[in-house]
Amino acid sequence: VADTGEGIPPEDLERIFEKFYQGERSLTKETGGTGLGLAISRELAVLIGGRLSLRSSPGHGAVFTLTLPIEPDSNGETARTREAPPEKPS
Repeated sequence: VADTGEGIPPEDLERIFEKFYQGERSLTKETGGTGLGLAISRELAVLIGGRLSLRSSPGHGAVFTLTLPIEPDSNGETARTREAPPEKPS
């Protein structure tokens, strides 16, 4: 996910993944965010063998990258996409 916002200050780059952390200039302080979204997202990524990383330049936005492991199927080919199972009617 990439944005073209003001970017994230270098001192906040790793702290932004801490639970309840909000940068000093964070808009979520005004809108009521809790600071849990990125912490939960990174934890889930790690639990399934992936990672969530961040690249940012002040004044040029931020790029969040989710990397997930892909295992070969029974034919030895790497699956590029997987169909989601059909939803059951509620």
